[in-house]
Amino acid sequence: MARQKYVTLLRREKAIFSKEMLIMTSNADCKKPEHKMHMCALKAEGFDKKNPDKFREMTANPKYKCENCGAEAAKNENLCKPVQL
Repeated sequence: MARQKYVTLLRREKAIFSKEMLIMTSNADCKKPEHKMHMCALKAEGFDKKNPDKFREMTANPKYKCENCGAEAAKNENLCKPVQL
């Protein structure tokens, strides 16, 4: 019985994680020319893995959060729909 609850919980968490990653990596609503420098686009391109120091710098001490994907950044220019934290 406990194992079944664990499996159900794990599936639910994977589904939530997958949904969040889909939102973060595919923002078709953002038509700004600078979208390539937004957190969702950078993450989709693997920037966080290729340039971890720069990515940490961009996300350290966040002052803004994206209304679309929930990403946080120090500068509003790195988000599609920034709102101040």
